[in-house]
Amino acid sequence: MTASDFLLAFRRFVAYHSLRSLIISDNGRNFVGFNNFLKENMEEPEVRSYLEGSGVNWKFITPRAPWFGGFYERLIGVLKGCLSKALYHKRVSFEELRTLLVEFQVVINSRPLTYLSSDRDCEALTPSMLLYGRNVCIPPPNNLTNDDPDFTSSSDLRAQYLRLSSVLRKFKNSWKRDYLMS
Repeated sequence: MTASDFLLAFRRFVAYHSLRSLIISDNGRNFVGFNNFLKENMEEPEVRSYLEGSGVNWKFITPRAPWFGGFYERLIGVLKGCLSKALYHKRVSFEELRTLLVEFQVVINSRPLTYLSSDRDCEALTPSMLLYGRNVCIPPPNNLTNDDPDFTSSSDLRAQYLRLSSVLRKFKNSWKRDYLMS
């Protein structure tokens, strides 16, 4: 990923989740390149007003010390393993992949961090609760009928839904086994 690609990804992240006051990252070339881009363009009024008004503090972990980012590196490793298991030999379109990745994000962000009280039957605090103020779930569609004959048939929609649901189910099972149980 180039620094300009990262800038676009960063803008998408901010658009989805709002701007954070602290960002911690490793010393990947794209992060360092983006940081250099920011330093070089701090004289631009738009960049300066965006960053000064946001109060963002970007910290890099110690160079050549990936164990400092262990909490997210482990999560990334488990995620990659679950993705490869769920998508193994599957052919999905770009839009299907985008949809699956958002659904995978919901699964990951619904993991319990801690309980809200000492009672183990109470609701657990999740990243979704911190990001959105509530738990997010993926509801199944109510009806898979097709009212527009110019597009995909109902049976094609049903087949696509079942195929993508199978991938999501494999991801959830792998996530539970590989992350939650450990």
